[in-house]
Amino acid sequence: MKTTSTSWWTCKAIAIAAIACICLPGFGVDASVSSTPPPLRVDWASFLARADLVWERLPESWDRGAFTGNGVLGAMTFVDEGALSWELGRVDVVDKQVSDDPMVASPRLPIGFLRWQDCAPLEGNMRLDLWNAQVQTQINASAAGSTLLTWWVHATRPLMGISVKRAGCAGRFQFDPANPIPHRAGQAGQPQANPAVKRFSKGERQYVLQKLGTGGAHIVAFETRPKGDEETTLRHHSGGIGFEARCEAGR
Repeated sequence: MKTTSTSWWTCKAIAIAAIACICLPGFGVDASVSSTPPPLRVDWASFLARADLVWERLPESWDRGAFTGNGVLGAMTFVDEGALSWELGRVDVVDKQVSDDPMVASPRLPIGFLRWQDCAPLEGNMRLDLWNAQVQTQINASAAGSTLLTWWVHATRPLMGISVKRAGCAGRFQFDPANPIPHRAGQAGQPQANPAVKRFSKGERQYVLQKLGTGGAHIVAFETRPKGDEETTLRHHSGGIGFEARCEAGR
């Protein structure tokens, strides 16, 4: 018992001494070592590139396509009807017709497709660049080279831009508006059909105006600006009652 008691007091003394060494300021600490951690130096572009989505061949359905957007306006990119296509969507473009069926109450309305035509058959690859928030594709590689398309959606504005570097494929852009009927309308019936779209242009800019049966409208405007590297810009706006009149007046 005496030996055990002595050992216990010995261990306690060692523990107290260890605590004192830890707590006494400057004791056992090299003053030349800074407590400030070194700055973090990361090549973020290279770091994020490891997580880029890469398509070795062009996707052929929306659920396998490349996505771009800003939380309001977005696009899914894939091959549709033999053309590289951007299917547009917007969170506030909804049909406001009243329905007792919750599945079709204020449903989203399809807007349409921007298509890169006259370059079939399409072959190529695609990459979603996370660091630059853009998608790039090379299509129809040949002895003359390949056509390079790069697109993005603006962070805060309803604007999408597409840059085209042509080589061999003399493609063109075309906007095909969607049928202004909710995808779920067939499940419960739609009380009222929306009017047909109206197309018009002002200078080089083309417009597709979609009025809604309950008032309000949304409009797609797009134009191509040759600047060495051809660039196409697309804008989409939506508004309530009276918006369609302002669109037709060019405001």
